[in-house]
Amino acid sequence: MKRKYKKFIAAIIILLGIIMSFSPCFAYVYEGFRYGFEESSGNIVVIGDYNAQFGEVLNFPNWIDGKPVVGIGTYSGLNEKNIENVKTVNIPNNIKCIGYGVFTHPQVLSEAYFKSLEIINIGSGVDTINGFMNGRERINIVGRISLPMGPAFYDTPTLKEINVSENNNSFSSVEGVLYNKDKTVLIYVPKGKSGKLVLPDSVKSVDVDLYTNFNDYMNFKNCRNIAELVLPDNLEYDDQSALNMPALEKIHLGDKTKIYLSMFDGCDNLKKIEVGENNEDCISYDGLLYSKNGKKLIYCPPSKEGVCKIMPGTTEIEDYVFKNSRISDVHLPDSVNEIGDNAFEGCKKTVTIHSSREYGLGYAASHGMKWVMADIAVSISGSASNTVTVSADNYDRDRDKNCSLNIAVYDSLGALLEMKTEQIDADKTSASLDLSNIPDAYRVKAMLWKDNLDIKPICEPAEIYVE
Repeated sequence: MKRKYKKFIAAIIILLGIIMSFSPCFAYVYEGFRYGFEESSGNIVVIGDYNAQFGEVLNFPNWIDGKPVVGIGTYSGLNEKNIENVKTVNIPNNIKCIGYGVFTHPQVLSEAYFKSLEIINIGSGVDTINGFMNGRERINIVGRISLPMGPAFYDTPTLKEINVSENNNSFSSVEGVLYNKDKTVLIYVPKGKSGKLVLPDSVKSVDVDLYTNFNDYMNFKNCRNIAELVLPDNLEYDDQSALNMPALEKIHLGDKTKIYLSMFDGCDNLKKIEVGENNEDCISYDGLLYSKNGKKLIYCPPSKEGVCKIMPGTTEIEDYVFKNSRISDVHLPDSVNEIGDNAFEGCKKTVTIHSSREYGLGYAASHGMKWVMADIAVSISGSASNTVTVSADNYDRDRDKNCSLNIAVYDSLGALLEMKTEQIDADKTSASLDLSNIPDAYRVKAMLWKDNLDIKPICEPAEIYVE
């Protein structure tokens, strides 16, 4: 323990030295910037002039009076009015350090500062970005202890891309996303990025700041416009907190992603989840999330629509799996023998259960849901003659025992004229009714019942109209 304290104190001392060396007095003015000199080297560090006015492009200077500009000071010194039109920021090759909060509001961290900023171009010389030294080591203790500083790119909601020079030895970028040089660490995803985000296979970790509370604003979390996210198999990602990505429709979780249901909070538009084959927590099927052994369905994306086919071999559907989902039909395999009482709570549509077993049909009936006997159907033929025939299609001898066909005939006003019920089996899958005494205009409705259930029909009725 003492050794840890010594290392901690030593780190603070070193950091204070770094900050002191990068704390010049900004007493000089040059073309919209104020600047000062490092005591140790005499090189220049700049911040913006509070009274200057910038257009759509802000170019930080590379040289001033023949001396290299090596750093952008903490909280760049700009004000909201003189940067309100800035869309692109260019950081030249001589600059080595981008200080804390350069693009962050100096008084209100939760308020956007550069309100129009879309692109940041970083030169070859930058090796420190708000304490991320040489793309490897985090030095940011003082940023939270002594000053209310946020990361350099904190709360820039319009920023779409960060581009790093290929000659930079510390950082790199792929499709506007910031990484360390060898692309093993994800550092920052611009919050205005949209569309599909695929992290390179080389990425093994997400930059984590142990001393500040800004991690949720550094990686892909809280990106409001990304529709698809692909996490590579090599990425070791373990975070229970919400992704909070409201536009996200599809996500691929890699082999080393630790999966928590809480991570999908704030992803109300999510329609499909994919999981790496070697993930130790879960598997996916038809966009849904299952336990690793495939026996338990544990999560359905909230915006999945239409028909949902449960994976063969599933035995249990957990409570609240389909909560607030938009599915219309659920097809249950014969293996399902347990469904949580609240599994379908809050569904946006009336859900129809398709099942070939009494458990699934009984669950639907007891929970006030529509239901259909899986695979079996009824059809009507012969309406042009004096006899109508109703058939049970796809009848299965073992599955569909104790079923009866029901034929009902109604007049044009809906009054019942004739009815017939006949039990069917493997040798007799149809029933006929004589219509010779029926008026010219009538409606025939055919239904299939299961005799040992209190619920009927067991599939969608078939109907024809004759005039």
